[in-house]
Amino acid sequence: MQIIDDFLPLEHYQSLRRLCTSIDFDWHLELNAASQPEHSVAHGRPSAGWVHLLANTDYNLRSWALEPFGLLLAPLRQLTNQRVVRARATCLTSRWGAGPGDYLTPHVDYMNPHTTALYYLDSADGDTVFFNQRYQGGLQPQEFSVASRLAPRANRLVLFDGLQYHTATAPCSSELRMVVNVNLFD
Repeated sequence: MQIIDDFLPLEHYQSLRRLCTSIDFDWHLELNAASQPEHSVAHGRPSAGWVHLLANTDYNLRSWALEPFGLLLAPLRQLTNQRVVRARATCLTSRWGAGPGDYLTPHVDYMNPHTTALYYLDSADGDTVFFNQRYQGGLQPQEFSVASRLAPRANRLVLFDGLQYHTATAPCSSELRMVVNVNLFD
């Protein structure tokens, strides 16, 4: 795992944060914002959240917002020397009754070797949880053990092996937890 604080120049970070909180940025409700059902397991709890799909090359989808997000994606491609297959912004809102230890559904974003990048658009109390378990060709873990937790910090980038199970926690005291999730392949 690689953690890079202050990944973007401050003005680029602020530009992306303003874009995601503007009335022009269209968010779409996703009933299980932490994962896709085919890539997740029956642990944790599903949580509705808001998603904006920036790009998915599997389906040749590109959002109008992909161009301004080049501020993030171009240096990310340069850092990893990999191609972006999917990029999406996610927003979880504060959940009444959720505790700081309550995590959402553990998942992997893709079932093939890849790198996952998380770019935090704000500092929040909704940690990202990384598990010791890895995806191993269809064998789904029966139990999960937490390897580490990482608090979102504005303008922080986290790179990790995409086959490591991970998930989010909904914020309890922060209003929002906004993250850009990027999946990169060789």
